[in-house]
Amino acid sequence: MKNFINITIAFILGLAVNAQTGIQTGGGGFQIFTKASDMGQRYNSLGLTDSQFNSIKSGMYANMNFIHGNIFENGEKIAADLPMRYNAYTDDIEVKLKSSDANFQPLKKIPNLSVKTPLDYYIFLEDNGKKEESGFVNVLVDGDQYKLYKKITVSFQPAAKGRTSYESDTPASFKQNIFYYLVHDGNLMEVPNSKGKIIDFLDKENSKMKDYIKKNKIDVRNEAGLIKAISHLESL
Repeated sequence: MKNFINITIAFILGLAVNAQTGIQTGGGGFQIFTKASDMGQRYNSLGLTDSQFNSIKSGMYANMNFIHGNIFENGEKIAADLPMRYNAYTDDIEVKLKSSDANFQPLKKIPNLSVKTPLDYYIFLEDNGKKEESGFVNVLVDGDQYKLYKKITVSFQPAAKGRTSYESDTPASFKQNIFYYLVHDGNLMEVPNSKGKIIDFLDKENSKMKDYIKKNKIDVRNEAGLIKAISHLESL
């Protein structure tokens, strides 16, 4: 391992980490987690009670469940079998040291770190000034020529009173938006959101795509269909 990992987490008793995590501490290495103090301040500005927040917090996540996965630096595994999940609202990979832990810690946001679970593969894209194209993205297709990225953004919608006596009050919520990006020759291109435009978009990459999509009746508006189409595009 080219780098030693120095983890400073407030909820860990001591600095040593169990060897089964695959993480070593000490030396002059770098941190892969942000400070624990960042965690307690995240939701203070939302103006919600604990009960209100707990009732809607699932909307922040692509999947609320912690799934065991691995952390990589430049493609080299540096931590193994840690419970993790993606928080799309804060754009954080939340990691536990073991499943029984009540607390978790956000993974540091640096481009050379990535995570893989049996369900998902996340990489970090540097900030380019546009939220939808920056931060952690889910790699759906990882071909040599083409890659397909999925980016979920989440916004907080405060509670709102009905404008008239006939309108119901609207509770606070988290709203998710999903964006897909095709990557080719280093160019990040947003995939359109209508069927016809997606087909035209892919046909411009390769003129065989339109016939393939129509012949196989692929619904490219559906994520599974889009993955199938991009996988075929990679094979041409």
